[in-house]
Amino acid sequence: MITSTHFFFSKILYKHIYNIDNSIIGNLHDLVVDFSLPLPVVRAIVVKNGKRDFFIMMQSLVVTHDNKERYHIKLNSQNLSFVPIPETDVFLARDFLDKQIIDIEGKKVERVNDVRIALVDGKWVLIAVDIGFRGLMRRLGIEYLGIFISTKLNKTFRNSLVAWDDVQSLTHGKDNLQLNSSVHKLNTLHVADLADILEDLDKKAQVTLFQSLDAELAADVLEEIESETQVSLIENLSIEQATDVLELMPSDEVADILE
Repeated sequence: MITSTHFFFSKILYKHIYNIDNSIIGNLHDLVVDFSLPLPVVRAIVVKNGKRDFFIMMQSLVVTHDNKERYHIKLNSQNLSFVPIPETDVFLARDFLDKQIIDIEGKKVERVNDVRIALVDGKWVLIAVDIGFRGLMRRLGIEYLGIFISTKLNKTFRNSLVAWDDVQSLTHGKDNLQLNSSVHKLNTLHVADLADILEDLDKKAQVTLFQSLDAELAADVLEEIESETQVSLIENLSIEQATDVLELMPSDEVADILE
């Protein structure tokens, strides 16, 4: 077995977790991730044993794989580190997979099919998001079927990865949706591109993203989007926020929104 330094999340999700005596203590049901950092850090794993869930520090595990990419997860000590989970942390499978992210480089909204995780400076971090068909097939456990078919057709079955530096995440916590990572990533986009992205998001994500913009940028973006979306966004702002934005817009545009 080879010690793993990087892998796709789907490769370890629901795998058995082995104790040092090789007994099974449960299955890896999720990862707990701190999204507040430039590269989100995996803080702990969620272990499911029957109806009981518990958390173990990621550093308490050794991840290995064979030459066929079959992964094995084992505790590295009898002294387990159980941790409380802050409310700000996000569960990767529950809150992030299958959700929308913004690809800053590609200037569009994408769906998270899988996540690439790597060991960097002693911490497991998220380094990329897989938005492609191969990532989806990997999640479904039929990746090798795609490889087989592609080989027969003399095609390359590529991963479609977006590096984390180009990802603007909209993470879904248990009770709320919030904009994560550096908001300045959005400021690198042209207003028209940002408006197109906004209209591709679901309604809740639209509001979250729009509320994160400063008044000047929000006003510019609002001028570029459809009237129905304009009204919806303004209605979800506080009176003070709405006033700040509308004051920066041409009077005829404001009249159209408020009519």
